[in-house]
Amino acid sequence: MSISRKKKALVQKALDHEYYRCMDAYISFNYYLSNPSGKDIKRNRILCYNSYSDFLAHLYEFYIKMIERSSIFQETGIYENYESFKCKGSLKKTDIIIKEEVEKLLRNRKNRIENGYKDNLGFDIVFYDQKVPKEIGQHLSYMRHRRNHVDSKRISDDKMSLATFYRKYHNFMVILFEELRWIWQVDEESFYWVDIEEFAKEIKN
Repeated sequence: MSISRKKKALVQKALDHEYYRCMDAYISFNYYLSNPSGKDIKRNRILCYNSYSDFLAHLYEFYIKMIERSSIFQETGIYENYESFKCKGSLKKTDIIIKEEVEKLLRNRKNRIENGYKDNLGFDIVFYDQKVPKEIGQHLSYMRHRRNHVDSKRISDDKMSLATFYRKYHNFMVILFEELRWIWQVDEESFYWVDIEEFAKEIKN
């Protein structure tokens, strides 16, 4: 196997693992959300906060790697011709691509409803006509940064708290995640990641 093909295979495995981490965080968040601990409400709230922060960070990392490895992203000239890039201001290209990905998924899901398919998330067609905020990619990147770095803004941020992000973007995040399920399933039994296996053997010693 060539170095290029071997690297691509390793990136694929890393993407599998990142998707699994994203899925695990999403499942954990929904578990803590629907199963509050009566005697330990504070701990439940912390676990909800942490698991949702993890979900956003892993979702962002997955999509960023998918964007970076795509040939169209590497051909910068194509993106420079996009209307949205001519007045991008402080937005990074990846921020805009994430926004346009959400817009594409909204169109696709609306088309399914128009073709007689029931929406698996329970949204009506009006939901898919809404305008996607231009800062969605930038704010998702910001949430990932807050989660990964020790920053006072994690505790107190008037501009974009986790609660504000959830209120403004949660349904869009669910769509980004759910659409991955159509094409990206990780089978736990067949999943093999060398570092995980080595770690499992090490901690048994």
